[in-house]
Amino acid sequence: MVLIFKKELNLYWKNIKETITLVHYINGYSDADIMENKIYVTEYEGEEFRGSIDECTFDEKKNYKVYIKDYKGELFHIGYVPAGKVAEIEEWMDDNKGLEMRGSVYITGGRCKYCSNNGDIANEKNEYEFEVELRFYNNNTSDQNEGEKFGKLLKKWWVWLCLVVLFIGIYGIRLLCKPKFTVEDFSISKETIEYTYADDTIYYSGEGKIVCSDTKNNYLVLVNIELVSGGNKEDDEYTSLVTVVDGEGEISTFDSGNEGGIEKPKYDFEILGYIKMK
Repeated sequence: MVLIFKKELNLYWKNIKETITLVHYINGYSDADIMENKIYVTEYEGEEFRGSIDECTFDEKKNYKVYIKDYKGELFHIGYVPAGKVAEIEEWMDDNKGLEMRGSVYITGGRCKYCSNNGDIANEKNEYEFEVELRFYNNNTSDQNEGEKFGKLLKKWWVWLCLVVLFIGIYGIRLLCKPKFTVEDFSISKETIEYTYADDTIYYSGEGKIVCSDTKNNYLVLVNIELVSGGNKEDDEYTSLVTVVDGEGEISTFDSGNEGGIEKPKYDFEILGYIKMK
């Protein structure tokens, strides 16, 4: 769910400027990169801030205040949820669902660079906007047996959809020699971005591949990814659909956090099912 707020950035700049990673200005692109790739780059493209919402009353109706958080963890009010989104957010935040929310705020607009029709570097300045992305997830970290984990997956509508597709093709799959899928060559790289007035940020990027014994056909594979230790505990388990072509498909993970507050992650992978594509 994405919310857009048009604001004057200078109202908040003195409170959040320490959070900006200067290397991301114009996303690190040189003029030569912009001209060669014919791209349009905004001033703070790729910079992510934490955000949150809080229930309130606005115009005598239930609403939610939207906040941006600086590197010190201080909150600054940047707007209200549009009236048309209130009911949807209220449904997601229903206590009976037991879901938690993660908010990400991005600054868009401002100074921009792009390659003009004449092949020269052009500059323009647009109105600043705060783009707020809200994600809701299940953060239940209590011990669960296999039956409980399976029940947790079944509660997600997109897993139901995948299972329906799998069951439709199960009869045809049984007539053929079942392919074998394995996760191989998975490795994690570490990147550190240093700040002058704040804790350094650590990024862990994991990459690997799903290898299939059948290299003549292509498959859509449903894999369960579980964070066993370290990493970012906000998303400790999720599923991913991976396209396997000519016997191989790519799988990736991403974790980030402040230095001293995050350790190198360890993952377990489980193949839940697959279908053969035409």
